[in-house]
Amino acid sequence: MEFSKGFVINRDYKTYYEVYGKLDSKTIPLIFLHGGPGGTFGSYEPLTKLVNNGYCVIFYNQHGSGSSKILNKEKNLYNFETYEDELDSLAKYLKLKKFNLLGHSWGGMLALRYVLDRECSKINSLILFSSLPSSKLWNDESLRMIEYFPKAYKDVLLKDKNGQKVNQKLLKKAVKLFITMHVKDRKRVVYQYEHQRKMKFNKDAYNKMWGNSELFCKGTLLDYDVINDLEKIILPTLLLSGQDDESTPYMNKIMHDKIKDSKWILLEKSQHVGYSEEPDLVLNTLSEWLNKYTK
Repeated sequence: MEFSKGFVINRDYKTYYEVYGKLDSKTIPLIFLHGGPGGTFGSYEPLTKLVNNGYCVIFYNQHGSGSSKILNKEKNLYNFETYEDELDSLAKYLKLKKFNLLGHSWGGMLALRYVLDRECSKINSLILFSSLPSSKLWNDESLRMIEYFPKAYKDVLLKDKNGQKVNQKLLKKAVKLFITMHVKDRKRVVYQYEHQRKMKFNKDAYNKMWGNSELFCKGTLLDYDVINDLEKIILPTLLLSGQDDESTPYMNKIMHDKIKDSKWILLEKSQHVGYSEEPDLVLNTLSEWLNKYTK
């Protein structure tokens, strides 16, 4: 497997990236946008297996995460414009003429804003993996999902959502239950990781942009809503999501219905991390898709 890595240095930050597979002037790679905000690409090892099927995948940690350092701490860099600039800088540095773009969770939010905000002639296709078109819709769906939680858990989650003081131990148990049911139940993970990538999570970005809870957005992303703009997307778009995903089937149906040239695959045995719960199906689906858009 061909492999390379490096940094793209900007005045305000530097971005660490890794390239899996052959990258030359004829290559149309897949750029991967990780979850978060503030996450890393460390847990997405299953997707590197796309190289075995002849594809090139580019991973990078967004500024402030892992080895991607923020150099200008006086400037607010936790906003869509900066994250979009970072993606532009990476594509320019690697001299990419064309690429496919995949965003998982928060990465899908960034991908959607990027294709709506920027000139996207270089993008062959868009892949949205367990993502969302609206933070308020996400909050509403979380409310629906906890409706049948034990009363004590439901109450503490609602109080936390509303900014009230709560029993932190009880809150932790309630959030753990939600994560086990809709994010990642370790009993469902079938992929055996070869490398344990320990990369620093950027809590500042997560807390400022999203909030303190996986269930409810309370940060600067609360106003994120592209539902009415989805019809403007003219890129071929693949949607992937899990049956028991916190990115619910309802959210993905909205995106599928509004993006004209879109295909939606529902992973029946998955939650939010389908790439490690149904890795073979995900890799086969992505390979079949990329076969159309890497030529």
